[in-house]
Amino acid sequence: MIRRIEQETDVVIIGGGISGCATAYYLAKRGVRVVLLEKDKIGAEGSGLSCGVIRKVGAVPVEIPLRMASVEIWEHVTHELKWQTGFIEGGVLYPAETEEQLKKMEEWVQIAQEAGMDCRIVSPEEFKKLVPPYEAPVVGGMYGEREGHAEPLLSTQSFAKAAEERGAHIYTNTPCWDIEVGGGRVVSVVTARGEIIKTKIVVNAAGVYAGRVANMVKFHVPCKVAALGVAETQPLPPLFRVVYRAPRACTWQSIAGTLWFVGPTAIMMDHDLGFDIFESPLIWWPRFLRFRKILSLNVNIGYLGREFRRVFGITREIRRKAEFPNVQPKPRPRRLEKYAQMQWELMPSLKGTKIARMWAGLIDVSPDMLPIVGEIDKPEGFVIATGFSGHGFTIGPIVGRLISELIIQGKPSLSLKEFSPCRFAEGKFGMPSEAV
Repeated sequence: MIRRIEQETDVVIIGGGISGCATAYYLAKRGVRVVLLEKDKIGAEGSGLSCGVIRKVGAVPVEIPLRMASVEIWEHVTHELKWQTGFIEGGVLYPAETEEQLKKMEEWVQIAQEAGMDCRIVSPEEFKKLVPPYEAPVVGGMYGEREGHAEPLLSTQSFAKAAEERGAHIYTNTPCWDIEVGGGRVVSVVTARGEIIKTKIVVNAAGVYAGRVANMVKFHVPCKVAALGVAETQPLPPLFRVVYRAPRACTWQSIAGTLWFVGPTAIMMDHDLGFDIFESPLIWWPRFLRFRKILSLNVNIGYLGREFRRVFGITREIRRKAEFPNVQPKPRPRRLEKYAQMQWELMPSLKGTKIARMWAGLIDVSPDMLPIVGEIDKPEGFVIATGFSGHGFTIGPIVGRLISELIIQGKPSLSLKEFSPCRFAEGKFGMPSEAV
């Protein structure tokens, strides 16, 4: 039986990832009428398929306040939501294999400590105590204690359940087909089934499809889409609680005892070539050159087919379905197995551990690899939360809270100026920093 959708609400949120669900929760918690539309299931794409790492260490300075505030939420969120998230506070540890790396870490730690972050440099001896199986030589490391990881899908669904308990209406398998504008502001949202929801505010938290949602109100979001692979081993005895980000691997142990890992610190991302390669060329082509060591451009027949239907489809429905598909990218086994071999070089005692499963999730990458969060000038009432560039799971809760403050109070408790959606049109952005 199809649920009847609300005909009028205060806020419509598009996207059931962690930022959208957190926004719904914080708005509903304060009595705002909320409708959330998700084209698939809650957490079906980026958030639910992410690696689940929650970290402050290594952030660019401008993003440090967001990371710090979000980690504070993660520390208590299970108790607040009354739903499990699987959060483990074991800390995040970066190894320094050379004195040069250690010097750069010392410089970053000084900046972070001045901003109020609890992080420090550790000795080789302390490093080995934090990660006992790690046998490769190190000269020290950079450590943030109040960080960790959580279960991605479980956490996203918990925010959604808590939002519903406080009155939010969440509709899955319900794509947004259009956003209507009148008098210079948003007035309603149209679903794929033709229902019209009257509203004065729309929050675009559509993740990798946020740019296409923004096109509905004629606003350009110059993000690209990349896939990130994750692997999980068979269960092992308790080994360590910390997440370590080495130059050759990023690894942590789940509650179930399995090891999760992704690639090196400079995470390899896959981008399927389509017509979007011609969008914002002056912005992106220099960045493709900059990212060439971490970005793999691929020809994907299935994706190309959807691209042709999206652009040349005979009917609007065909174009829309290709524009907002329900698909999951395929992991690259050879690459993930290579990362596993890199890991066993660092932890020889674990050599031979079998990989139990692999998957990949999509991430939205902004030109400067900083979040795109805030309200645009025209039309009024259109708020964007996207461009998280692989850090959306960490900062999703604080983004949700700040957007709720922006909507209710007119001003968030933390400045979002540096993350303005208008900065690209204004030319106020730069090349990505290496400290991401």
